Amino acid sequence: MNFLKNIKIGNRLFLGFGLLIVLTLFLSSISYFFMKNIGTQLDEITENRMVKVDMLRNIQDVLNTNVRTLRDIILLPEDKNKEKRQLKADIVKTTDVASEIYKKLDSSIRMENARELFNQLIDIRKQYSLSVNNAINYAMEDQDALATEVVFGDIAKIQGIYFNKLNELIALQVSLVDTAKQTTKEHITNALLWLLTLSAFSTVLGCLAAWLLTRSVTAPLSIALSSAKRISAGDLSGSIDVNSHDETGLLLEAMKEMQSALTRMVVGVRSSAESVATASMQIAQGNADLSSRTEEQASALEETSSTMTQLGMTVKNNADNARQANVLAQNASTVALQGGNVVNDVVDTMKSINESSRSIADIINVIDSIAFQTNILALNAAVEAARAGEQGRGFAVVAGEVRNLAQRSAEAAKEIKNLITASVERVELGSVLVNKAGETMQQVVMSIRQLSDTVSEISSASAEQSTGVEQVGIAVSQMDQTTQQNAALVEESAAAAQSLKEQADQLVREVSVFKIVNDQRSTPKPVTQILSLARLPASSSASASGTSDWASF
Repeated sequence: MNFLKNIKIGNRLFLGFGLLIVLTLFLSSISYFFMKNIGTQLDEITENRMVKVDMLRNIQDVLNTNVRTLRDIILLPEDKNKEKRQLKADIVKTTDVASEIYKKLDSSIRMENARELFNQLIDIRKQYSLSVNNAINYAMEDQDALATEVVFGDIAKIQGIYFNKLNELIALQVSLVDTAKQTTKEHITNALLWLLTLSAFSTVLGCLAAWLLTRSVTAPLSIALSSAKRISAGDLSGSIDVNSHDETGLLLEAMKEMQSALTRMVVGVRSSAESVATASMQIAQGNADLSSRTEEQASALEETSSTMTQLGMTVKNNADNARQANVLAQNASTVALQGGNVVNDVVDTMKSINESSRSIADIINVIDSIAFQTNILALNAAVEAARAGEQGRGFAVVAGEVRNLAQRSAEAAKEIKNLITASVERVELGSVLVNKAGETMQQVVMSIRQLSDTVSEISSASAEQSTGVEQVGIAVSQMDQTTQQNAALVEESAAAAQSLKEQADQLVREVSVFKIVNDQRSTPKPVTQILSLARLPASSSASASGTSDWASF
């Protein structure tokens, strides 16, 4: 059992249950092996041997049926040919059934002695079939005497041999069935013996493993339980022996460490309780000094609170002025934006005038071109009139007038073109100036927007500053209230210090219940002397800190 001490409990359980599983699998395998053999034997009996016996008996039935049918054919009168043919067909049908049985037997018989009998049976069947066919032929030809002679002669002789061979083969199959039954019984007996033996062995082995596992777990737990009861009773002087490395060993080791820690804790608590009793007296003295300083701090906080109230009002006025400046900046930004939009409209109008002037110039060019072509046509007309002589004189006068009008139109078009060109140049110059004015106006709008944003940020910052000052004032008021509450708490702390001393004495008496090895005693820890803060100039320090805070603010 000692080898189990260093194995984890989980591994022990795994080994124990694994052993049971292995034994169960082994038993299942043996059972499966025997059951499979028994099943094979039963299959051999039911699916092979008995089937062959039934087939052979069916062949005997077919032989008897055919002989009776052949007899009926012989006994029928000559005018019953139809009935004879029907009976002959019945013989052929039953013979086909026998042929199918022979095919199945031929494919299923494998034993040498059975095969030899089967081959002899095949030879006899051929002779029997030949005699039957002869008898049928005689009967169908109304030669009943010859048919009767064949039936009671050859067929009767061969049928006796035929039945003997069938009975021999049936007897062989029955003997094989008996042998298989006996083998199956032996297998069942062996299987029962094996299963009973292995079950008994598995039960004993499982019980032994369970006892060992239980013993290896419960023994250390009993030690742990007794140690826990001893420690719960306040006895820390006993020892805990650890002789294993499993979970129970770790538990005992942890309990051993817990006992050592409790021993150290009890010794420390005794020392600390005595130190607490000494320190509580010093705390009471310090509380008296703290009470006087708290009163001085409360008066300083009242003055600071009034100053913060005045500062809050000033900051609030600044926030209101910044808010009004923000409104004026937003209005100026709106006006500048409207002016920028008007300038943009003027720029668009100048562009439209410029485009119209260019269109007029193009029209004047067309008029000039028309006047030039008219002058050329009038010149051609005058030439043609001169060639016509007297007959074309009137036409020449008209052509001259047209030419004069064309020249005057061309001169007028040139003057208009010059005027339009000058106008277009002035319009382009105006457009350039208007564009520059628009860009300047946009810069003004952007500057006013930036100014508005800056003023808005100043307004937001002033509002936040006002809120912050109000919160600081509230905080100072709360500090004043807290300081007054602290003064009351200091008095309560003095009473609590006295109560703490009494509880420390009670703790010393309670801890003395624990029994420690050799009754260890510890020296009380030295208590640090609490300096009296009353010696410090509280009022001057408070005023100095207040001045520093206002300067940084």
